Amino acid sequence: MCNGFVNENTERTKIKLDYNLYEKLNSKKRKGISKDSWFDESIIIFQNQRLESKDDLIKLIAFAYSWMPTIPSFNKEDIDFECILENLKKLKKNEDFDIQALPKNLIPLTNYSIVGASKVLFFVNPITIPIIDSRLISCWNEQIANKENNFKIRNIDSDNCDKKIEPYLGYWKNLKHWQENCLTENKIISMRDLEIVLYNYNSVV
Repeated sequence: MCNGFVNENTERTKIKLDYNLYEKLNSKKRKGISKDSWFDESIIIFQNQRLESKDDLIKLIAFAYSWMPTIPSFNKEDIDFECILENLKKLKKNEDFDIQALPKNLIPLTNYSIVGASKVLFFVNPITIPIIDSRLISCWNEQIANKENNFKIRNIDSDNCDKKIEPYLGYWKNLKHWQENCLTENKIISMRDLEIVLYNYNSVV
């Protein structure tokens, strides 16, 4: 499955994901993160981390949790580290990888958190991979999904690992669809641009 996108038979949303929506959300942004923030200081270093061994994977997880308020719980029982590393290397090279097996093996190493796992994946390929967290979900569900219940992001905090993966893949697919729609309007919007506009949306403006 190329780039990890969900099956195209999945019903498209009725919501219009286009450049106008991007501009609308961007017009209500909160004050941005300062230039001397930990994010700006760390991101390039984290993205340049090599990916050859289990130790390198542990470093990536530690990097992800330097952006989060908790310490990761490393639940390594029955984890296929070889599968993780093989698929992460493919992701880094933009090759086909097993999008189901990769997060399923990675999530137990990040406090069973798809948020932590998405940040690890983002460090490996920031062009392709979207980060997900509670602020992004809140904006998506309240400002985009709205009354389209089947379009809302749910189960991110589920105890069931598989139930965390599917909404993340759906979110990823819709961001890619949003990018494609913007491109048809001759607007080049990156995955990170979409994340930032969702993250920075200020609902009280």
